[in-house]
Amino acid sequence: MLNPKALDAFRTVIVTGSTTAAAESMHVSQPAVSRLLKSLETALGYRLFVRVRGRLAPTPEGLALFEEVRRYFTGLDHLESVARQIKGKPGRLYRVAAMPPLGLRVVPSIFGKLGRSPAVPVLEMSVARSSSVAQQVMSGRCDLGLLSQAIDDPAMQVVGHYAVDCLCILPRGHPLTARAAVMWSEFADYPIVSLNGSTITGVRTAAALKAIRRRPMISVETHNCSVASYSVLGGCGIAVIDAFTARDHVERGGEARPLVAPIQFEFKAVKPATFANLPIQRRMLEGLAAEVESVTGWSRSRYAEAAPAVGRLEPA
Repeated sequence: MLNPKALDAFRTVIVTGSTTAAAESMHVSQPAVSRLLKSLETALGYRLFVRVRGRLAPTPEGLALFEEVRRYFTGLDHLESVARQIKGKPGRLYRVAAMPPLGLRVVPSIFGKLGRSPAVPVLEMSVARSSSVAQQVMSGRCDLGLLSQAIDDPAMQVVGHYAVDCLCILPRGHPLTARAAVMWSEFADYPIVSLNGSTITGVRTAAALKAIRRRPMISVETHNCSVASYSVLGGCGIAVIDAFTARDHVERGGEARPLVAPIQFEFKAVKPATFANLPIQRRMLEGLAAEVESVTGWSRSRYAEAAPAVGRLEPA
């Protein structure tokens, strides 16, 4: 087993740039740091540093190891933080990681409705791409993850499936606001703010646009739904976005119209497979279901207003 103190010495030498600075940081002698490095190299069977012009420089193996050591100590720092909070508070952290359409507003809204009491833990919120959310769940760094329907792994237990419609968002005064609903062929006539292929909405939008056989002009590409909304408000083009973001877009002064052949934004709630079901999880899932129902009602009202112009087609 590797010596944690030797790993700490290795990390500190790379961060500070020398054994002398590392020794000062660790409050030990410089020879002690050198011995720790030597013992680590012996245990590993390869060199971690070479001397270049009298200074230590990490080898390629040393740099590769540093990335893993950095993650290891980041986890320890997080563990220490959680441990101190457990000591100082009756509750604990409830760690949620969510993709942007859900993490920026939906999750905080759900948590806010729970109220503050000793039974409600402190929310630690992380907003990231689905791939990053999955990594946090599989490594046990969060209690609940909200991510793309496309990602699956045995280390994650699915605790909820959800879907909402996507709509076309526009700036106020755009010519398409005269339409009750927007056809995919009309996207070729205007600049588009595009969600990229790392998002499920971006993938499904690209497939729908490919079918019209007219290449649209993309003015902005992003993975972040809020960036797409603000880009549309700024006059960069029009976009296809999930109903949560579309509702926020309208509240910010923009416009939203249903699609003649709508696509859906699907996502799921997951937890680490080895984690127990917590009471707060049930309340969070109930809140999430209520948010989905609310935004679905808002979205359907747009389609009701647009009927009979909208041919309500199920997504492929």
